[in-house]
Amino acid sequence: MKIILKNIEKGQTVSYSRMTDEKVVDTNWQNVTIEGCILTNCSIKNVDLSNSDVIGTTYVKSIYNNIDFTHSDICSCIASDTKFENVNFSMSTMRDCEFNNCMFINCKFEHIAMTHTTVYPSAVSTLQYAIRIQSPVREHHSLRFFQTFIQKRY
Repeated sequence: MKIILKNIEKGQTVSYSRMTDEKVVDTNWQNVTIEGCILTNCSIKNVDLSNSDVIGTTYVKSIYNNIDFTHSDICSCIASDTKFENVNFSMSTMRDCEFNNCMFINCKFEHIAMTHTTVYPSAVSTLQYAIRIQSPVREHHSLRFFQTFIQKRY
């Protein structure tokens, strides 16, 4: 059975699905679990993903706008050429993630725990950050990384 993004409901688990060229607007996905999925060229806007688990999911050339990821666990995910705009990652955990050529515009990173996560050349444009880095971490994605980008932009 093919999973369609817009049909996902609050509290649902979606596993090992491939979604391409889908658009989702104004949806409540609180407490969902998304695991092992591949989302390519998808647009997700005004979605509440708070208290959710996103595990082993790959995002390629996608757009996330006005997303609430508060209190979520984002684990073993890879995002490439993806734009995150007005995304609230506050109080979330990012473990073993990789962000390649992504854009973070006006995102909140307040009290986020980040372990074994790599942010390769990305554009960060936000003044709202407070990241708790846990060991071991890589130098190029630490709080200093985000501060450097912010200082260069403003």
